[in-house]
Amino acid sequence: MRWIVPLLIATAMLPGTTSAEAQKKEKATEWLINFDRAMTEARKQNRLVLAYFSGSDWDPWCQKLDEEVFETPVFRKWAAEQVILLRVDFPREKRVSSTVSQQNEQLKTRFSVSKTPTVVVLDPWGQPLARVGYDELKKRKEEAAGQPKAGIEYLEGVIKSRPPDVAIAAQPDFLSGMAVAKKKYGMLLMLITHAPTAHAVQMRDDLMRDQQFVKFVNANVTFVKIDWPADADTSASAVAFRAFATKEKIAPVQFQLDVYDAALNAGKTRIFTYDPNHTETLISKIEAQLPRVDYSGGWLTDYSAAKTISAQQNRCLFIAFTSMDGGEWSARMDKEIFQTPDFVTYAKKNLVLLKVDIPAAGTQPASASGRMLADLYNIRGFPTVVVINPLGQKLVDSKYMKGGPTAFLGELDPILRNDSARRAALKD
Repeated sequence: MRWIVPLLIATAMLPGTTSAEAQKKEKATEWLINFDRAMTEARKQNRLVLAYFSGSDWDPWCQKLDEEVFETPVFRKWAAEQVILLRVDFPREKRVSSTVSQQNEQLKTRFSVSKTPTVVVLDPWGQPLARVGYDELKKRKEEAAGQPKAGIEYLEGVIKSRPPDVAIAAQPDFLSGMAVAKKKYGMLLMLITHAPTAHAVQMRDDLMRDQQFVKFVNANVTFVKIDWPADADTSASAVAFRAFATKEKIAPVQFQLDVYDAALNAGKTRIFTYDPNHTETLISKIEAQLPRVDYSGGWLTDYSAAKTISAQQNRCLFIAFTSMDGGEWSARMDKEIFQTPDFVTYAKKNLVLLKVDIPAAGTQPASASGRMLADLYNIRGFPTVVVINPLGQKLVDSKYMKGGPTAFLGELDPILRNDSARRAALKD
């Protein structure tokens, strides 16, 4: 079903009809409610997605935002030209299908949304670029009714600051890919096609543009794209690949991803399909084959590395958002809790530690990744601790706590134990 854009038709107002009555008769803003459809449209049109997490029939702030911003002709016209609209609603009275309800719960967890209204701006591959609340989008007092220009200008700023796509770091041929992977003692990821159909070509092209996949590949593996060589191709790389395919029993199929451990000369896994709406599933399959990371329990600063270790070692990810030059509280939490022997010992056994320091305004700029993480987890003050389990579900959102490590760990440990027991029960 195609994306339907409401038409704005200029008509003469009937005698006796007020502008308010005319506005009520206009077609309501249309939001997609299916995440997969929204992302497919976003890729087709190369647009961002405004994922609006709302409580439409109970949250007065959502209702106010709807009335004063999202249901205005000005916003409808702007959205139809600029973005894809997705509503992730959590009504209390209105009936919602079980499929949509389950999807929305998953999206709430996936994007760490804890309150309504929240708008998460996504790129065409489902990666969050910004998180926006009521204060940024609301109609200002000085604005006329139906003219929420400040909120729209804020969203336009988000679109203009969209980072450029990163290109995948691909080796030129099979021999080059294998040589680089062996030198790094790492994994070679081969995207292999053979007489691909239009669908297989689309999967291949989408995958090589998918920013979530591209960033994972560039950080973790050596990558090469291989079009199955014809028998008449006698180049060194073609001959070597055909011999390799025979030895590894790789069949010439339309689309496949082959993960090969170059250090141990061993095939790890093969994947024959890809869903661009759920790239995280594909990445998890590849990630599971990566060598186990040696982690000593110290503080990390790389979010991707910390997530990988958390998944591999089945530990919770402990993220400390601090501003060490922005006041005394971050420094006090670091000294009174994080540096203590009790916390260090506990963390080595149970946690993966990630520190995200956001310098105070005017001292030095924060990294883009640090700001994005702070937006992702809705950080509104420092210090803030967020704890994420290996499934990506948020367990803890805490501020500075008096009482040192005893009080802090006394509250943290039962939460982690209960979550571990719950996840173990789900596997049984």
